[in-house]
Amino acid sequence: MFWLAVFLLAAGCGNSNKGSIQMQEGSYYDPSKQSKEDTVSDLDGSEEAELAELSSQDVYYMVLQQDTQNRNMILMNLTDGSQAQYEYTEGTEFFDKYGQYTNEDKFTAGSLIQVQRLNRNGTLGAVNFTRDTWTYQNVRKFSVEQEKNAIILAGARYSYDQTKLKVFSDGSPVTIYDIGKNDVLTVYGIDKQVYAIVIDTGHGTLQLKNTSLFEGGWLNLGTQVYAMITNNMSMDVPEGTYELSVANNGYGDSGEVRIRRGKVTTIDLNDYKGEGPKM
Repeated sequence: MFWLAVFLLAAGCGNSNKGSIQMQEGSYYDPSKQSKEDTVSDLDGSEEAELAELSSQDVYYMVLQQDTQNRNMILMNLTDGSQAQYEYTEGTEFFDKYGQYTNEDKFTAGSLIQVQRLNRNGTLGAVNFTRDTWTYQNVRKFSVEQEKNAIILAGARYSYDQTKLKVFSDGSPVTIYDIGKNDVLTVYGIDKQVYAIVIDTGHGTLQLKNTSLFEGGWLNLGTQVYAMITNNMSMDVPEGTYELSVANNGYGDSGEVRIRRGKVTTIDLNDYKGEGPKM
């Protein structure tokens, strides 16, 4: 009986599923404790090496694009700059930097992540944010020193690599030259290096025409702008809807104006003469 019990115990241990990780909602997941064998077992040669590199704890990726409808992501390797598209499924696990489950829609363009598991069919098994990266949101006070490849955030200097820095506006790639001084940003980085900038609130251009009657007078655009009107003047203005008022020598009127990101809004001041000066 003793040997039979030992045999049954050994047989039961041999049926453990080494390749599975069971987690319950709200449980803490420490990705660093996951064995690479769970990711790349039963693979051959270059395929195994590729999956091992993708799921390495030392490799970070930037989300360049996520298509939630078709369930795929385009990721860029921050080490070598290579890019690839990966599909994910209903079974793909998404974790925040504390190891808690989170939603896939958090992994937006610019996010810095790690790939913890890639399935054998090449789909993403588990991806997560990490405590080694940082995110600054609602950034309003900043300056860009393009000649030095530097960005000043809250008085601290950060550098960027022109070949790796990505800037996004409305989910689409733009350039660092498209950032306006009054824009509101989200910035992603590691240590003192900035890798991605997302323009959350951008700017457009207000263009005036037929300004002769109002030149030397004043323009008021909500609480954002108060300026003297010059010949066919134009200015960059944070996107949004404003009350535009103009006045000069008894002429003037007001109306609602919408400034769209990256667009030119042209206002004809002939439409703002009002009733004119009263005798």
